[in-house]
Amino acid sequence: MLEIILTILKFAGIGIGILLAIVLILLLLVLLVPVRYDIEGENKEKLQAKGKVHWLFHIVSFQISYENDEMKMVARIFGVPVWKK
Repeated sequence: MLEIILTILKFAGIGIGILLAIVLILLLLVLLVPVRYDIEGENKEKLQAKGKVHWLFHIVSFQISYENDEMKMVARIFGVPVWKK
């Protein structure tokens, strides 16, 4: 009977340890991976502007542009558009 309880506790401990390791890795990614951005603009006859934000080796990216009085925005994850406006 004691062996069964100890085996259950062992597997529960391994599971909790794995979950804590995943949480720690995700927390370190958020804190230590830099956010990169690039912004360009021009104001001659009409205002034109473009901006890009990338995070985590371009896995998560956001692009915005303003040309001809029209604003376009796209958010991508793994290169797949998940939000367009």
